Amino acid sequence: MQCPVCDSKSGFTEVERFRNFKIWRCEFCELQFSDPMSYDGKLYDQLYSDSRVTRSHKYSGFALQLDRWGKGIPKGQGKYVLKSYERLAITILQQHFSREGYILDIGCGAGRFLSALRDWGFQPLGMDIALEPVRVLGRLGFDVTCGTIENYPKEWPVPKAITVFEVLEHLSEPLDFLSTLANQFFSSLLILSVPSPKRWFLWRGKREPEDYPPNHLTRWTEKALQIALGRAGYTKIEIKFLPVKPTEITGSGLGEIMSLLTSSPVNVSSREDSNKEKYWIHPVKTERCLGFVKKVLYAPLAWYLNARGFSGASMLALAER
Repeated sequence: MQCPVCDSKSGFTEVERFRNFKIWRCEFCELQFSDPMSYDGKLYDQLYSDSRVTRSHKYSGFALQLDRWGKGIPKGQGKYVLKSYERLAITILQQHFSREGYILDIGCGAGRFLSALRDWGFQPLGMDIALEPVRVLGRLGFDVTCGTIENYPKEWPVPKAITVFEVLEHLSEPLDFLSTLANQFFSSLLILSVPSPKRWFLWRGKREPEDYPPNHLTRWTEKALQIALGRAGYTKIEIKFLPVKPTEITGSGLGEIMSLLTSSPVNVSSREDSNKEKYWIHPVKTERCLGFVKKVLYAPLAWYLNARGFSGASMLALAER
């Protein structure tokens, strides 16, 4: 057995067992990793194309996200559906580049971040290993392709920056992936997020259903991420922990209640669109209403969690060669 980040061959502690998997902790880099490190690309096709598979795994994303955003996010509304780390990434991109720059989003999923990039004037490019979201986003007019980074289209430009949100923990060879990015896109800024080891959800004493193999194969710490990025060839590395925000606290059933209260679909036509393309906007309305309610109800809990040293759901890394 060998650590997939620091290559240590000893000094492992068994953390837990899940089905036919063991989860080990490397004492040197603090990474937790699955044994075996089995990766099934077909699983993600199923998770995106069949909501029953997503629900059977008790996952909160994939097909459910595609169901929500697959009809398109109206222009100008992308900012209302972003996670905290994605909002910070937009701010960083605005500080570093002109709005005409190409930004590559690897693991683009249902396209929330692509929509936000478009709203802020960037030129979004998307990649995902699952075919269904690529088909959906292609129909919505985005430049997207299905495959891994080795399949990056030759006709696409070199991106100014690459975003990789909540992808690294799914990969069986994370160091090879980061090394490929560093070598193939030497001049591109990398903005990467993984679940935070201090995230507020762990306050409950349990992990999300998604945080187990064969979905998440690794669990990252700040030290492990620093080592992995450094070994991949990045020299300027900065890791940020975000505070807990009331809008990202979940698990109370409040989201389902708000979805029912705002479930009347509203179709609107963009006056600027000559094709009169219709958007299904009630999911955006739900997000905005839910966010407002959470700010009121969960503000004390967010303050408490921050005071206890917990963080937002993800930690964000910036890396340059």
